Amino acid sequence: MKYIYSDDKAKDAHWDFCEKNHVPFIQLSNINKEYINIFFDITNYNISLEEISDDIKKLYSAYIEFCMLSDTLIHDLYDQ
Repeated sequence: MKYIYSDDKAKDAHWDFCEKNHVPFIQLSNINKEYINIFFDITNYNISLEEISDDIKKLYSAYIEFCMLSDTLIHDLYDQ
């Protein structure tokens, strides 16, 4: 799966590529030295965005539990 960093100058070209090929647009942005935010846009898919969001939250929760992470920032990002 292709992705791009938020400060990359080719972001618009990447967006166009994703739209043309009907693949998710995935963008990474640094939150701080330890964490990276992952943004994805799948609005061009014919799926329930609410269901996929719930599935991602389950995956996120499993990752937090498995890695035994407790940083407040991690828990604050859950509802985004």
